[in-house]
Amino acid sequence: MTVPINVKVSSAIAEKLHRRSLPEEDLTEIFDIERDFGIAIKPLHPNTKDPSLNTHFIIELLDETKAKEVIDRLLRTKFVDAAYIKPQDEPP
Repeated sequence: MTVPINVKVSSAIAEKLHRRSLPEEDLTEIFDIERDFGIAIKPLHPNTKDPSLNTHFIIELLDETKAKEVIDRLLRTKFVDAAYIKPQDEPP
């Protein structure tokens, strides 16, 4: 079972993160987190043009402890507005 982390970044950085353009000094902190934890931050809505949706990303991990460490690091960056473990859906 994976542990999904929802990440919301500022609109100032969202488009750059979608494009993954290099070099982007603004993305250095995020790229460092990806490298340090061996993760990928992926767009939640990859083909959207809606500015309110393009700020949302997702990370999938296998370990909740590691997920909490990633969240802590993400929240210390200046461009991440929110990062949290996605709550499980309620059973029907």
